[in-house]
Formats: sequence, structure tokens, C-alpha cells
Amino acid sequence: MRNLDEVLREKEMALLRVRQEIEALQVVAPMLMERMEPVGPEPARSEPASKNRWPLEVDAPPQPFLG
Repeated sequence: MRNLDEVLREKEMALLRVRQEIEALQVVAPMLMERMEPVGPEPARSEPASKNRWPLEVDAPPQPFLG
């Protein structure tokens, strides 16, 4: 059987985490709503969506990792 104090502490930590997540959502939700407002019709694309091809062409040679 688990210690009652341990279970209570775990529940309190979970409650604190949920409260922090709610606060974060309250900050972010208005920002997301602003981005969702319609701004007009989406422009038509004249080029295909998958323009990137592999292997990726890069102008400069790769630098060695010195990490």
C-alpha cells in the first residue's frame, strides 16, 4: 500500500501542472484566434507545392563539425 502523503503530494503536483497549462493556454488562445480570422481569399499557386527536391543543393560546401 502506498503512503498517503506520497499520493497526496503527487496529486498536488499534477494539479499544479494542470493549472500552469491552463494559464499558458489563456495566454496563447487569444493569439491563435487573431491568426484564425479570415483575411481574404487565399491566392492561387502557380508553382507546385513540393518544389524542394533531394539532394538539396547548397552553394557553400559543408563545414566540418568541431563540436
